[in-house]
Amino acid sequence: MDALVEQVFALEPGGKIRQFPGNYTDYREWLQEQPANTGARDAEKALKSVNQTTAPAPAPAAASAKRKASFAEKKEYETLEKELEQLEVLKQQLIEKLNSGTGSHTELADWAAQLKRTDAELDTKGERWLELADFV
Repeated sequence: MDALVEQVFALEPGGKIRQFPGNYTDYREWLQEQPANTGARDAEKALKSVNQTTAPAPAPAAASAKRKASFAEKKEYETLEKELEQLEVLKQQLIEKLNSGTGSHTELADWAAQLKRTDAELDTKGERWLELADFV
């Protein structure tokens, strides 16, 4: 938990919420250093007893088990792979055209606009491909 937490919101007796900068271990050490703060220690002891008497929570991996991809998603995944390859080739061709310096200024502007559209399409299809890659 220490690796995941940068600050702790501790519920103290009387409904008070304490915001503590640092991880849980830092907070527990700080609690032990506070001699006058017996209420917080009592709350911590109560929390320990509740945690020991309740059943452990299911593991996050089990809760978010991978779902299987449907047939349509598998087909879309395969199609996207092919389309991404074609878009990469088109992008490379457009870059080569632009770098060659041949062509009028209108052709250069058209190629630049087409390159921009191709990049945007690559981004959207690439994101969808990544989403589907988790299931396939």
